[in-house]
Amino acid sequence: MKIILRKSLFTTILVLCLFNYCKSQDLPNPDSFHVCNVNQLVSDFIYLKALLEKAHPSLYRYTPKDSMDHYFDLALSKLDHPMGQIEFWQILQSNIISNIRCGHTTLTPGKAFFDEYTHIDHPIIPFFIYIKGDRIFVRDYLGKKDSSSI
Repeated sequence: MKIILRKSLFTTILVLCLFNYCKSQDLPNPDSFHVCNVNQLVSDFIYLKALLEKAHPSLYRYTPKDSMDHYFDLALSKLDHPMGQIEFWQILQSNIISNIRCGHTTLTPGKAFFDEYTHIDHPIIPFFIYIKGDRIFVRDYLGKKDSSSI
């Protein structure tokens, strides 16, 4: 009984100590990236929509056309103010790409954007995963690089 109580007390103390090191992540600073005006955003959005409708082999396979049209309209309605590339990318990812529900469809930003994006804190899990069989693997880590490896 004493051993179980000691383990429980130790675990509680350990968890409380770890909470001291936890911090919320800062949102990316949109000023550090190129800010696009509304006309540019809408133009890029229309291009992406036309490209998906023309070239995606199974755009409506897992999500019906009327639902996808709703998601396109929802994303378009969010393009009502100038925004940085990260915010634009997040709107496209969360409203369109994820709702296609096809694991092969991705929206990858340009290299300069991605290189800078990988070195800032994120409001999301800071890594990409993939699933093979019944196992989960980390594909890319988006956190800051370890300074000890420089």
